[in-house]
Amino acid sequence: MNILNIVDGIIEDKTNNSITCTNKNNKLHINIKKDIEFCICFENNKLIDGININIDENSSVRIFLILNARNKLNIKINIQKNSNLLLNKFISTEKLEENININLNGINSQIEYYHSCLGNIKEDLNIYHNSKKTNSLVKNYGITNNETQEFNITEIVPKGMTECKLSQKSKIINLGINSSTIRPILLIDEKEVNAIHSSVISPINKSDVFYLMSRGITEENSIRLLTNGFLINNLNLKEKEKHLLFEKYIFRR
Repeated sequence: MNILNIVDGIIEDKTNNSITCTNKNNKLHINIKKDIEFCICFENNKLIDGININIDENSSVRIFLILNARNKLNIKINIQKNSNLLLNKFISTEKLEENININLNGINSQIEYYHSCLGNIKEDLNIYHNSKKTNSLVKNYGITNNETQEFNITEIVPKGMTECKLSQKSKIINLGINSSTIRPILLIDEKEVNAIHSSVISPINKSDVFYLMSRGITEENSIRLLTNGFLINNLNLKEKEKHLLFEKYIFRR
């Protein structure tokens, strides 16, 4: 698998020069000009507070972003015409505030955004449909123990941007007593648009826990199995990506 390891602001590029990647002004700049699949592993990065990704025309890109970062992170993604990005994002951290801006800049540009997170997370996700026939699919899943999670998901479709398709699905499972928030915001100034969204905040399903316990699994391990499955199954992962996630996170949890 093509991998970018970012540790303490240092870039270790294992993508065989398939992309252009630089660290400038505490921001990671990634320029993509052809079809590629790669993973970005972010660990202990107090020296980088932003990621800028630019995808040229007629490109099909798949990115797996694993974050173990603290404080704040700004992500900006530009997708040009006839290009698509499938972004899997997994976060496990004590506290993180994310601001993500995705620009669908050309006809037939598309984003598939799969996000699973554990910890005290605030995510502001903004998707701008800047052209006709742009598509977005967003799936945000989170697990909290005694933390708080907040998902603010805004999609903007200006007048004249016809035949756009928008789909949002968000779910947070609270294991503790703290409250969480999901805000799906659709700012659509055009009639010829297909848009759907759903949001759920709930405790863990106790009947699922009791079922696993009836098979001899402890309560703690039952909850761990269920929450791992909840987070992993939300992502659109290939087998090699699942192996990497288990190596980086699951076996350490």
